[in-house]
Amino acid sequence: MAIGNLSVPWQMIFGEMKWLGSDYMRGGFDRYASVLGNVTAIGISAGFYFAIILILMRPGLWKMLMGLAIVVAAIASLSKAAIFNLAIPVVTLVGLNFFPRFRVFHKFPFRAMTGFTLMVIGVVSIAILVPSVRGRVLVSLASFGVSSQEAVLIDDVDVGTSFHERLFQHPAKVFFNLDRVQGPTGHLTGAGFGMSSTALVPQPDELSIMAHNQLVEFWALGGVFYLLVFLAFLALVAMRLLSLVSYCHRHGLDRQRLFFTCMIVVMVSYGANLPFANGLTYQPTQALIFWLFFALLILPRSVLLKERQVV
Repeated sequence: MAIGNLSVPWQMIFGEMKWLGSDYMRGGFDRYASVLGNVTAIGISAGFYFAIILILMRPGLWKMLMGLAIVVAAIASLSKAAIFNLAIPVVTLVGLNFFPRFRVFHKFPFRAMTGFTLMVIGVVSIAILVPSVRGRVLVSLASFGVSSQEAVLIDDVDVGTSFHERLFQHPAKVFFNLDRVQGPTGHLTGAGFGMSSTALVPQPDELSIMAHNQLVEFWALGGVFYLLVFLAFLALVAMRLLSLVSYCHRHGLDRQRLFFTCMIVVMVSYGANLPFANGLTYQPTQALIFWLFFALLILPRSVLLKERQVV
């Protein structure tokens, strides 16, 4: 993930990689696709892999460099989602640390805080020293209502409008198209894959705009039952993770408990993205997390608790 993210600053320095198929603008800047996927892949996935780095990697230079690669590329990608997704695992981690069974830091984490502070200083330094990165940071801040003379919202909307579009406007349009294509029963049965305007659907076959909402997309694709199956799957994964954390806590399996706690943090980030983004089961970086959840659900506990399986 960290290496793939570097394709964004690479393009900022050496020019766009045309073969990646990106042709989007925000705030007057190009939004580059990465070798990991489309223009939103980095922003959506940032929290998943940032959580894994924060919790599971040993402190050191490599941890700081990987964290920097993800954070800088996420901000430079001009994805508003990236700002939230970088904050979600940090906030979740702090909240969970108040509960003994989920505790990651047993005492004040001086080394972790030092590394995190150095990483923040690195991000700020890069933003100050590199004009193109500074401009992108200002555009991202402008999306959150922070005024700046240098960053004018061009080809963009603020965060509040973006939330409203994904929660209400886009779903309403999708349901309208669903009714138009399938009639009243379409809201129960869905209308098939053409209902999602994604990279996986050829443009002539698109029956609807992109939902920008994984829950609405599944509803439009396979109906209510399809959506309920997906939600039931996520609920089962959450219950399994909570059960594994409790078991490890009772039996003193600290390293395994740390891994499953990390997966809970990742799942919180994953769930927070569901109403605001789609592609969470088939875009490469997001799909990897989805199938990891699947493995955690079906593998026997005896396999999951072997130390060599979780390190």
